[in-house]
Amino acid sequence: MSTNIMIDIPIDTILFVLLPILSAQLILVVLVYFSLVSRRVLSGYGFHVCYLVCYVIYLLGKALQNFAEADSQLGILFFRVLVLFALGIPSMVIATALQTGTHVTRRYQVLLYSLGLLASGGYIVIMDATTGQLLVPDGFSALLPFTPSVKLAEWSLTFYLLLALIAPCCYLLYQQLQGRRSPVALSFLAGSISFGVFHATTTLFQQAYWLLYLGAIVTVCCWCWAVYQDIRYIKGRAELLQEELQLLIGSGKSASKQEIDILLGLLEASTRGNLALYKLKVRETIDRLTGLGIEAGGNLDNLLARNVERNQALENSGDLLAVRAIVTDEALAFSKLITQLPKEQEHSIAARAQAFINQHYRDEIDVARIAQEFNVSPSYLMRVFKKNTGQTLNQYLVSTRINQAKKLLLLQSVTATAFDVGFNSANYFSTVFKKETGQAPVDFQKNHQSP
Repeated sequence: MSTNIMIDIPIDTILFVLLPILSAQLILVVLVYFSLVSRRVLSGYGFHVCYLVCYVIYLLGKALQNFAEADSQLGILFFRVLVLFALGIPSMVIATALQTGTHVTRRYQVLLYSLGLLASGGYIVIMDATTGQLLVPDGFSALLPFTPSVKLAEWSLTFYLLLALIAPCCYLLYQQLQGRRSPVALSFLAGSISFGVFHATTTLFQQAYWLLYLGAIVTVCCWCWAVYQDIRYIKGRAELLQEELQLLIGSGKSASKQEIDILLGLLEASTRGNLALYKLKVRETIDRLTGLGIEAGGNLDNLLARNVERNQALENSGDLLAVRAIVTDEALAFSKLITQLPKEQEHSIAARAQAFINQHYRDEIDVARIAQEFNVSPSYLMRVFKKNTGQTLNQYLVSTRINQAKKLLLLQSVTATAFDVGFNSANYFSTVFKKETGQAPVDFQKNHQSP
């Protein structure tokens, strides 16, 4: 016997409770993504966050309004409209304009928020005069030059959306299509225009609430895709420029200030004037330059201390000019350092490394230990040693130990010799000895015994 369980959920509950809550959760996920991933990349980050928070309040307020008492429903509606249209929509327009590279003046920002406050205030007055008279006094309707109605209130919001959101975004879209057609800017514009169109349609046709939630999904999807593409572009472009700068400075030839300025100018342009992002890329560049200096044989402690000092100065910088000056000075300084490091230093380090091995071959030593002793990087030490001796460090260490072992084998056992020349295992010593000399240690002893 089978039982079919069906859950009968009223359509009003789906439209006015479940869908608003689900849409709000989706936008909250996007808000977290913006905060964690794109905070340093997104132009107008604060305006994006403001819009998203306002829209979450607007959606959750819809669900709350459905459960509220009749006397409270109108107040919640007015609060939702005020938050979204007086604060959220203007923030959305400003954020979208900034993403297209458009400079938004303080006067225009004030105008947008003023229009939003005027539109939401007009809606509240007309709706209150029509339905509840929650805020306006009795007889206020008679003073108006028009007959207030719900339809008129809805039309006022629709007109505001057309004037303050859809029209400016369409103008910016036209500019983009006539210009460089940035995929990121186009995606932000598509999301904003979609929101305006879907919301205006929902306002005019009250039964089509599903369009409101569909518009929210389309908008956040467009914005997330745009942010993802923007991060990929900036990261790829910045890494390419950093590698070019690294090759230029690491070539061993003194780089001119003009060459460095060109590459650093392109690096700055790739961040599109975002100070926080530019600082991040400059910090990565300084770290790369520090690595180059260490690889070239610069003093490890001094270079690391300089790196900390420069990064602290970078953190305290408040404008692009100061950041640019820091990274330019560092690039020129490291170019000079790498160019002027004398070849005698390489010979000196190689000779000192040989002397250190000759003195400490009995101990547990390796490349890292020797590099630490001379305050250089392991890779630099290996490169310099091979260049000046024709052997790797490990080859020289092994040959030194085997040469000493040949002397000791004539006086003592294989095991004692193995430990006296720095091996931890007699078996491994025997393997290495045979590989280097062509005979086992025991055979060597027999062949060199006195008659």
